[in-house]
Amino acid sequence: ARAYVPTGQLRDCVAYPRPAAEFTDAELTAALEAVGLSRLTGLLDKPHRWERHLSENEKHCLAFARALLHRPDWVVIDDASPRTVTVCAAAAGRIDTVTDRVELTSTVTSARAGSNPVAVTTTS
Repeated sequence: ARAYVPTGQLRDCVAYPRPAAEFTDAELTAALEAVGLSRLTGLLDKPHRWERHLSENEKHCLAFARALLHRPDWVVIDDASPRTVTVCAAAAGRIDTVTDRVELTSTVTSARAGSNPVAVTTTS
């Protein structure tokens, strides 16, 4: 599965689907750092076709950074690569120590051979 990355400034890609103005630079930067995309934090205002600039793993990490910002009750990652699972686990650990309780669950069964579905739940 490919992660969707809109064209435009990086801040818009991280905040998608909400307007980037709803988040501070500090929040956007923290989300990128939490998922291992620290190298991008100085590029928030750079317009680019980010879907062409980022690797597939980085696109998945960006999608998880969005989830950190939006704080949904559930995030389901289907067909996750081992790198994505590692990043999600690391980010979940960081969030848990800061403000939220986040549980990372890797399921044993899968609808497709070779896939790694991961569910991340946040609770207050």
